Amino acid sequence: MSPSRGVLSETDYKLIFPHDIVVIQQFNCELLSNFEAIYKHFDNNTSLLGPQMNFFIPYLKMYQSYINNHSRAISTIQRLCASDIKFKNYLFTKCQQSSRKLPLESFLILPIQRIPRYELLLDKILANTEPTHPDRGDLQKALEKIKRESKITNERIKDFQCRQIVREIEQRFNDEVRLVAASRFFYQKKKKKKKKKGLLLLITILFVCLFGENNATNRKFVKEGPLRKIGKLLNERLNCVFFLFTDCLVYGYVASNGRNDNLRWGKLIPIDQWLECKPCTLKHLLLPSTCFEIRSSQESMILCASNVCLCLCVYVLHICIYMYIY
Repeated sequence: MSPSRGVLSETDYKLIFPHDIVVIQQFNCELLSNFEAIYKHFDNNTSLLGPQMNFFIPYLKMYQSYINNHSRAISTIQRLCASDIKFKNYLFTKCQQSSRKLPLESFLILPIQRIPRYELLLDKILANTEPTHPDRGDLQKALEKIKRESKITNERIKDFQCRQIVREIEQRFNDEVRLVAASRFFYQKKKKKKKKKGLLLLITILFVCLFGENNATNRKFVKEGPLRKIGKLLNERLNCVFFLFTDCLVYGYVASNGRNDNLRWGKLIPIDQWLECKPCTLKHLLLPSTCFEIRSSQESMILCASNVCLCLCVYVLHICIYMYIY
């Protein structure tokens, strides 16, 4: 599938098949060659696999660049399949001609699965190695090292994916917005039963305001949700989408067509000792009973929840937390 065949442009080819994949292939071929040489002259008492693994494990860091590029490669394939029928047919033909009948995406994921498989391989070898064997110590060291590398790689994968989510949030604003920071990324929680986004956002804001600290060295994107902002004229209702980080609150105005992917930039409100989230103290006939106040050093605003039930929940939560603190 080289660019010279006219199937892919040079740019798309490099996105799908980065140079890292060649380096990874060479690395694995050399490791395989060394293992085959050991197997050819294998002696259970003298043959050692541990030193080979300990030598090669530091080179596993080269996988990181490929892992980071993987999601972009898959997106490129999906984009081309949707827009280029020639490319789509080419992939289908090659898939049918291959013995495994697997799509290209299944092959591109294989290098990412390699490190966990090395860990499983070492674990099995160690389980079948006698306690007194001279290679056991090196095998144990290799297994510990590869577990550390696997953990670091998994953490970097998660961090990279989380930063990608923040970049996607940036693209939802029609202004020049910079939300990705050196330490700001998406904080991924375990999925729970789906609830109202507005309620979850307000409750989370309240918790962060009362318990949270401004931690600029470890910024995490926590929650997104729609809320209505009360304008300067109290009869105005401005539809907004709020994005809560652990160190700031960002919002944008929803476009007139109602789409949430074309937001007009609002403001970035830092979460510090001046930020408050509490029931609305302003009483006015034009204000619904589902309003809340957010006060900060940058801006104070009145927000409106979607219904009274959400409002009551946050009222009760606010009172409980206030009583707990004071």
